[in-house]
Amino acid sequence: MRTTREKGLTLLEVLISIVVLVLAVSTILPLFAVGSASHKRG
Repeated sequence: MRTTREKGLTLLEVLISIVVLVLAVSTILPLFAVGSASHKRG
């Protein structure tokens, strides 16, 4: 690891966080779609 920590994020850290967010959203959104569809049916 670096001994001196500069302020801000590196491009790699930003890309990794975007990938993690996209994976999380893509796994959660289908659950909401199934839940709302079953809720509409009653």
